Amino acid sequence: MSRLAGMVIAVAVLLMLGCDEQSSNFTEAQKAAEQGDAAAQYNLGYMYFEGQGAPQDYIKAMEWFQKAAEQGYSNAEFALGHMYSTARGVPLDYFEGVKWYQKAAEQGHAPAQHRLGLVYFYGVPLPKNYETAAEWYKKAASRGFDEAQFDLGLIHK
Repeated sequence: MSRLAGMVIAVAVLLMLGCDEQSSNFTEAQKAAEQGDAAAQYNLGYMYFEGQGAPQDYIKAMEWFQKAAEQGYSNAEFALGHMYSTARGVPLDYFEGVKWYQKAAEQGHAPAQHRLGLVYFYGVPLPKNYETAAEWYKKAASRGFDEAQFDLGLIHK
């Protein structure tokens, strides 16, 4: 998969996730995030990532995603995977990205499960393994993730 295609997919999934409903405005999110609320920390990171309610700032987004991920918040783990895989606010590091996708996927995060399927299908950065790709696609598809259902169909052709 080309780097551009990977970035397009990653951005589409992150945009699909969006900001969680809790703490939907910047001031509320910031207040709750500073008190240690993982969902609010993710929301604040997302707002910085997208420039919603604050200037776009990938470094601040990364900081807040990291805080939420340290509490095991799967959306934040996925967001960190995306940031490392696309060099947003950090140097490009596919292996670090996969590490964070794995953490989120193990919690049942369907987009992260799908992303791991893509990693194994395309062999970036890990070696190609269609069997492992299919396993991750199946996990994501069982959670109703449409893209995984589509990719699972392609892998079995």
